[in-house]
Amino acid sequence: MNINKLMRSLAAKTNPNDSAQWLPLWMHARDTAGIMEKLWKHWLPVAVRREICGGSEAALQENEVLFQKVCVFLGMAHDIGKATAVFQARILEMLPEARERLAEEGLEIPSDAESKRIFNVPHALAGQVILRDLHVEEGICEIVGAHHGRPAECSELKIKSEDKLCWDSFEYWETIWSEFLSYAVRMSGLNCVEELPELSITQRALLAGLIIMADWIASNQIYFPTISVDELGSVKLYPKRVQAAWKKLELPEYWTAGAVGMGEETFQERFGFSPNKLQAAVMEIAENVGEPGLLIIEAQMGVGKTEAALAASEIFAGICGSGGLFFGLPTQATANGLFPRILDWAKKQLEQGQKFSLILKHSKADLNPDYAELLEEMKTQFEGEARIDREDDPQLVVHSFFRGRKQALLSDFVVATVDQILMAALKQKHLMLRHLGMAGKIVIIDEVHAYDAYMAVYLERALCWLGAYHVPVILLSATLPAEQRVNFVNAYLSNRDGSSQEEVKGWKEARGYPLLTWTDENKICQRELQLQGNTRNVLIKRVKESSRIDILREKMMDGGSAIVILSTIRRAQEFAKEVRAQMPEAQIILLHSAFLMPDRTAREQELLQKLGKHSTKTERDHLIVIGTSVLEQSLDIDGDVMLTDLCPMDLLLQRLGRLHRHPVHDVMRPKQLKVAQCYVIEPDEDMFESGTRAIYGNYLLMRTKKRLPDKITLPTDIPNLVQDCYGTWKPDFAGEELERYQIAEEQNEENRKRKKGGAQGYVLGSPYKSLVGWLGNVDSDFSEGRAMAQVRDAENSIEVLLFVKHEDEIRYLPWQQEGESLPLDRIPSKEEKRNILQQCVKLPGVLCNTWQIGRTLKELNQIRQQILAGEWKQDAELREESFLVLDENLETNFAGFHLRYTEAEGLFCEKGEGNDRT
Repeated sequence: MNINKLMRSLAAKTNPNDSAQWLPLWMHARDTAGIMEKLWKHWLPVAVRREICGGSEAALQENEVLFQKVCVFLGMAHDIGKATAVFQARILEMLPEARERLAEEGLEIPSDAESKRIFNVPHALAGQVILRDLHVEEGICEIVGAHHGRPAECSELKIKSEDKLCWDSFEYWETIWSEFLSYAVRMSGLNCVEELPELSITQRALLAGLIIMADWIASNQIYFPTISVDELGSVKLYPKRVQAAWKKLELPEYWTAGAVGMGEETFQERFGFSPNKLQAAVMEIAENVGEPGLLIIEAQMGVGKTEAALAASEIFAGICGSGGLFFGLPTQATANGLFPRILDWAKKQLEQGQKFSLILKHSKADLNPDYAELLEEMKTQFEGEARIDREDDPQLVVHSFFRGRKQALLSDFVVATVDQILMAALKQKHLMLRHLGMAGKIVIIDEVHAYDAYMAVYLERALCWLGAYHVPVILLSATLPAEQRVNFVNAYLSNRDGSSQEEVKGWKEARGYPLLTWTDENKICQRELQLQGNTRNVLIKRVKESSRIDILREKMMDGGSAIVILSTIRRAQEFAKEVRAQMPEAQIILLHSAFLMPDRTAREQELLQKLGKHSTKTERDHLIVIGTSVLEQSLDIDGDVMLTDLCPMDLLLQRLGRLHRHPVHDVMRPKQLKVAQCYVIEPDEDMFESGTRAIYGNYLLMRTKKRLPDKITLPTDIPNLVQDCYGTWKPDFAGEELERYQIAEEQNEENRKRKKGGAQGYVLGSPYKSLVGWLGNVDSDFSEGRAMAQVRDAENSIEVLLFVKHEDEIRYLPWQQEGESLPLDRIPSKEEKRNILQQCVKLPGVLCNTWQIGRTLKELNQIRQQILAGEWKQDAELREESFLVLDENLETNFAGFHLRYTEAEGLFCEKGEGNDRT
């Protein structure tokens, strides 16, 4: 037996495009080990290397050389499970030449069919078992077993290598394994396998993420081409083969913050203005903290929390050696709104010759115009990167590797919906990649008050893991309940020694505002700020449903602008129609989520023009903006008077942030609107409007209504109002109202328990010592869409592409792309496809209800089959879409409902004939 030839004859890869090509196992091991070394030395930020080396600066200095060797060893050994009869039987069906070479050396490989009848062990699990039986350190074995994204379960590890992996040639295979292990030890620079260190759970998870990344790169035949099946490969190919691949891959370097402090001048350069008192306080805390941890910034709307967080992130990154930034927001709209600001900030991080990666991550990111500019040079499926700015100048890139659905967090700068960080706590295949990405970042999460009890389970578990990785986290909110503040801090510190924890007295109940709460190692610190500045009084009045237009007429008789926020799209559409009929002199802008993307974007731009910071009196006068809760998110608009449906107190305060927002407009406001006034709409008969009650529930609505004063002073009253409504305050209800409140309270508690219980099945466990059983016995192979849905307890929703049928053609709506016909007879160009995908709109919720969704999906499938009858079915993106086609009047009868779309009101839905469902 020639063991050297045997080892060199084992197969790892075939070439799907050329049956005469292959890649020997030893070469794939060398390729992966080379990439592991490159990633360790040139791509992993200091913060991740420190965590892998033991979590402290001393550990990094002591162990960095050792863990570089560990990385190389993992690259060499990760596919040892392919050195088994079961794997070789399968792959050699396509490589008869290699089978013959093994047979010549006395190693008979069974046929694939024969092997499957006796054993069928995945090669990652086989590798874990082989290394375990060779007495390799447990954590290393687990990483090898997890390198395809799913760690082993306890039950799977009961197998023995001689029983399940060898066919009838155990002595041959045992010799091969021992020799392969020795080869991996030599190539890594270790003296013996006993030098491999014992690993903590965080080390195991991060190294598993790194080997997954390296394996994916080394398996890409663009970078590591196969060789002729007649060849066994040559050691002379190395290290040039790895160097050539690394150069071609051209991964951007990790971000390095310039300094551990930020003065007023640097802040001015970053943001264009001097820091205010809040921002200065945040920077002071960031600069003086011993170990950056969790920082919670509670401050009013419009005070500059975003800039404060970005400044703190630079300081934290300088202290910790973090290599990037993650900024999470609650919605696509808020992520899109922030993206240009982060893009501008990121560009200012660049020095001559530097290049960082940047990604916008949500389901419609490619349709964002600012992000599309970054992708513009991607004319084909590119290998390397899309560049912005001129060659050889400092540049931001969108690198191809990071655009995969599981690799987004690996990019240097990530702006995303919060789902991306919540999915770091979701039992999902390849979860370790997400952990590797977030471990090297500063994490900022905005509007953390906006996440319900279900999402909070995932957020708190994500914070638990971020704390374990010593990742600095900054949470932002204007209206954060104290209970959530406590839960977030406790989650972040949950892996620390509680007996040594120090905390400032009263931090849990604190009602200061603005309020900064932060951790420093095991200490919990807090500071209340006293900001010098304008306070605003808002008069709170009640108005009956039937008197809404009377109030608008009265308040706008001398001009001015009004913002009307209603609970549902249908209410907003119907009220806009009513206002148009009864107040023809007013200009109306209707905004909600049932507009096509281009229509909604145009309306938001018009709104910012007419009610934004730089709007004029002429633009503002007699303007009535009617919309849903989208008006309380991200739009920097300023109305003179507001009407709103009742909503929970924190959301109501967010809405008030759009009232008398910019002092520059005070001189323009009519006399009767010089004082900010908000009218809370009450039904003429019922206690709460039915749509409002369905969205928010009676409990919070009753507490808010009872606690709502006749005057609110912003920002002074924010903490007391929020903490009362979400805390232990007992409203003084009596009689029938008390009975209704008690029922509502019980229902609210049951709902909270249901939401938390519903999340438990798929939420990742807390950090423990082992990867075994990490994902549990659940279906962890989520699609991106399903994973995003799993971390939100949302109602069913369906998004469609909306077009119109004209004679025998399918066209855009008349005002979209000039109403041109769709090219159904060919696959659209990239620009055409982007225009097509922008024609998206969500179907009304009534079409997605449990009792209705079956019929809806059936009819959508019929339309889809018609649209995809031609060439579009060959396009990977278009064939996944659903379509809705209107007639020439822009109407259709669909699934028992009548739908119509107009440029003024968006998609409107009403019952069709014969539909008596409620």
